[in-house]
Amino acid sequence: MLKKSQASLEFLTTYAWALLSILVTLGALYYFGIFDFGKFLPEKCIFTSQLECLAFVMNEDNIRIKLVNNLGETITVEEMTVTDNSESPL
Repeated sequence: MLKKSQASLEFLTTYAWALLSILVTLGALYYFGIFDFGKFLPEKCIFTSQLECLAFVMNEDNIRIKLVNNLGETITVEEMTVTDNSESPL
């Protein structure tokens, strides 16, 4: 009876060490940014469906945006605000 319990305890301990090593490896990969897929995605500009963004170029001193007007009437852009929401919690 004692040998069976020792064998089962060694079996569970082996799997516990294996699980712990996998968790430590995944934690290290997450810490070093391997799972941060945001850096692999392209930058994009987002507007409503009435103003479609075709292309954009950002430099240190200016931003150029090419938009398509799908409203059906002439519009005039008088002011534009650019924000950086990369610090947002989402």
